[in-house]
Parts: sequence; C-alpha cells; structure tokens
Amino acid sequence: MLAVTDKDSYGGDELPKLSITISNEGDEPCLMNVGTTTQKFEITSGSDVWWRSTDCQTESSDQVVQIAAGQTVSSATPLEWSRTRSSVDTCDKKDRPRALPGSYHLSVSIGGIEAADTRYFQLR
Repeated sequence: MLAVTDKDSYGGDELPKLSITISNEGDEPCLMNVGTTTQKFEITSGSDVWWRSTDCQTESSDQVVQIAAGQTVSSATPLEWSRTRSSVDTCDKKDRPRALPGSYHLSVSIGGIEAADTRYFQLR
C-alpha cells in the first residue's frame, strides 16, 4: 500500500489530491474492504497533525473488492485536502487555520494496516 499525491509541490491556490495504491503481491486473490469506513488519511508537518480524513467524515461506506494476485489498484476518486487544519471540533467552521508554506507528510491506512510507503510534499 502506498500514499499518493497528484503532485510533489503545490502553489498557493492548488489543493492536494490524495489517494491510495494497493498491490496484491501474493499468489492468491484477496478480498479487502477499501471503503471509507476503513480508510484513514493523515497529513502532518513534523509532529503536528494538520488533517485527518476521519475528523469530519459524515458518511462512510464499505467497498469490498477482490484484488487478483499481482494486481495493483488505485483510488477511483482522490480526496482533496482544503489546506486547512481539521479536528472533530471544527467541522462546521469556515475559518479553520490555513496551512502555511512548508513540507508536509501524507500517511494512509486501510483497516488499521499502515501503508509501507508514505509521501512528502510541499506547499508554496
């Protein structure tokens, strides 16, 4: 499993698009729930957590897929990060703190399994 961003660096008004790539490196097909009930995206800068996909998630769904042996699949529709800080207490606020230019880190997990590779990107 890999964390994926659509770019390495984003200008001031560009919103990062976040997704997951999953590979079945086994010899047998596997079933996996890849729906939003099991996904977690997290963006940090240093030890500071800026955003979690689960903080303000209103509707989640299951999506069980079969991944053939040797097959790699990616998110059908990437998530877009608004470049603002999230927490369960600020979901309905329109004036959440905006992320400053700098280096950020995306990590992803599905069903508690952390991606083997994480992704660094820059905000300008």
